[in-house]
Formats: sequence, C-alpha cells, structure tokens
Amino acid sequence: MNNWWKKTGSLIRLIPKKWKLNLRDFEKMIPEIAACGFGAIELYAPYKSGFEYLGLDIIDLNQVDPALGTFEDLKSFLDTAHAAGLYVIANMNIGYGAADYAPFLKACDNVRNNVESEERTWFLFSDKPEPMERPYAPFFLQDADGRWVYSERADCYFWVKWFGMKGDTVLPQFNFASESLQREIAKSLAMWRDMGFDGFMVDAVNWYVNCDWAINERAITRPIHEKGELWVQPEGAGGFRDDPVPWIKEGRYNCVQDYSLYLWWENVNVLGDAIASGDPSAIEKTLAGYRDRVVEAGGVYYVGINQADAAPLPLDEKQIFELAVLIGIGEMICVNKMPNVFGHKEMRDLLKLQSAHPALWPSSNRVKLDTQDDERFLAFLKHSADGSETVLAVFNFTDHNETIVAALPDGKVIKKTLPGKGYSFDVI
Repeated sequence: MNNWWKKTGSLIRLIPKKWKLNLRDFEKMIPEIAACGFGAIELYAPYKSGFEYLGLDIIDLNQVDPALGTFEDLKSFLDTAHAAGLYVIANMNIGYGAADYAPFLKACDNVRNNVESEERTWFLFSDKPEPMERPYAPFFLQDADGRWVYSERADCYFWVKWFGMKGDTVLPQFNFASESLQREIAKSLAMWRDMGFDGFMVDAVNWYVNCDWAINERAITRPIHEKGELWVQPEGAGGFRDDPVPWIKEGRYNCVQDYSLYLWWENVNVLGDAIASGDPSAIEKTLAGYRDRVVEAGGVYYVGINQADAAPLPLDEKQIFELAVLIGIGEMICVNKMPNVFGHKEMRDLLKLQSAHPALWPSSNRVKLDTQDDERFLAFLKHSADGSETVLAVFNFTDHNETIVAALPDGKVIKKTLPGKGYSFDVI
C-alpha cells in the first residue's frame, strides 16, 4: 500500500464557492501548487450542493457541482494533479441534505400521506419533539445540540442539527439506522473513490444519528478502503471529550485532526498562546496526551494554521513560526488557498524542507530535549519512522536573539543561536 499520508506533510485546501473558481481554474494552479512544496490538495465539496457552509449541503451526492464543472473536468483535474505528483482529497458531507434536498421532500410527502418508502427511512420524523436519545455517544451524536423542527409539508417534526451559517435555514439530518441510506452513501463514496480521489475528509461524523462503529464501517470506511487503503479522516472526531484513538482502531480512519492544539469553540489555542506569550512549556504535554497516542495507533494528525483572509500576505511572521513548529512536531498541515499564497518564499522553503526529510513527515517520532529554559525554548530530536534519518529541531519563542543550549540523549550538549521567533532544522 502507498500510505502517502505518512510522508506527505502539507496540503492546500481549495474551496470553489469561497473563491468563485471552478475545476479548470484549479487545474491551472497545479504547477504552482506542486512548486510550492505541497504534497496534496483538499477539494472542498465537489458534489452538487447549495451554499451553506460554503457548499456542504447536499443537493445530489452523485453529481459534480455544476459550479465546478463536469465529470470530465474533474477527471482532467485529478489526472493533472496525479501527473504532478500530488494526491487529492475530497472533503465530503454525508450527514445532511440541503433544505430542498429532493429525497427529503419526497420523504415529507410520504410521511404526510402515510406512504412507506426508502427515502422516508433516511430522516428522523416525530409527532412530538421528544428529547433525542444518545446511545452511541460520545463517538456518534456527540450532543443533543439540535432540535425537532415542524414541517408543514410532512405535518410532523424532523430532526435538524445544522441551521446554516446564519442560523436561518434547516438542513435535514440523515438517519444512519436506515439500511437503505447506508447502501446509498456507500455507493456514492465508491463512485467518488473510483473517480480517482486519494482520500476523503468525512465532515461532522460526530453528529451522525443512530450510527455506530459497525454502521460506520459498512457505510463509510469499507467502501472507501475496498480497493486499497486511502486516507480518510472523521472531521470533528476527538474534539468533544472523545478519545481519538478508537477512531483509528475501531473506525478504520487513519487521520484525526489535532484538536488538542486548537479547539476554537472552547478558545483552546495551545500553540498560538505559546507564540503570543513566549512560553512553549504546555506544548509537549499536549502532544504526549493526544497526537503521540494516535501515531502509536498507526494514524497521523491533520491541523490547519491560523489564517486571516484579509491579510495582505497569507502568512505573517508569527504564522510562519507557527508553521515551522508544526513541521517540527510532525503534523499534516492544511493551508487554505488565499491571495498571494504561492508567492510566499519562506512558506515554500518550509514546505519543501518538510517534504524532503522523512524525520519531519507525519509518521515521524519525537523526543523532547531539555533546554536551559523550557519556558522560553523548545527543542526536539525527530526520528523518521524507518529510522533512516534524525533531525534536530530548535525553536526560540522569545522576541529577541538567544543562544539555546540543549542536551542530547547521549549527553552531548548542542548550542544554537537564533533570532526572535527563530527556528532551525539540522540533520544529525
């Protein structure tokens, strides 16, 4: 098996409806994407969709969104990316439909007219809004932060978790207890797999209603892996007091987002706080309790860097330092496509550095080194998974020049003089 995700450290996320670009536009960017040092592309919501959450709401899961192009355009995009040595991930929602999703409208009519149908089983209907049970929490239906919404068309209530970016729409949630729905989702994922995608980001798996590990495998991970293991991540998994390791061992996913470093809905930003305060001492404990356990279980980690769309350049000095630290940790790093992203030389140099060194790949191992002041400095020995390379990574979290002293495991002492928010990577 290729297992490309264990040696591909960076990817660029392309969001068509955010940038009003299509597959032909993105295909023209591929030479620049490859030249920057990215190893993969994340294509956001390639299926026919509306505009909620930038196109996650399903209109037809079996069609390319007309705003992006045709199946022929998608095939050309994938072929060009693969020829350039890039892998392509599809970011897919399979948890809910658009407000006007045709199977949901048919299901509402069937409920009102007391007609049995497969589509009727795809959604949850109720005569009265009783509390939602959570038998598969904490992994599925993480919380009851949804509600029953009355449908005049169905003349009863249906379950909604997501209400759109402005909170003014209703997106009917799927019922994963439906064997018909399971087959439909498995068939759709297999279709996209056979188009040539190298992996899938499965959106908001935590809130799949009436899903369990067996259904998850039958409807999601089995069809994805059926012709050989692909990269697959359960978006949201590990971010709600659930242990991330079962998603690797039980769920057959092989990547989890690093919510231990960034958990924005709880204002957790371990790396950002360390950079702002100049004190990195919380980082190692965070990694040991979360990232390292997933890597030991055979998975890798995915994380984005903090980016502001209005910034004149995609990355400022602190963001570049953040990127360097994430590379030193050994994360699969997502960078959003932004204006001028391809022209940022220091970013390009860092991404190429990570790509060239197995000790910096997501599958690598890390040994923290003691420095003369771990509340100002951070130092790692990074070992490649196959033992072929070791890299010394040193970071100065202060805002001024410092000489950092660190002790190697063999007792040898190393010294590195770095500027404020400076970093170094040395093969040893």
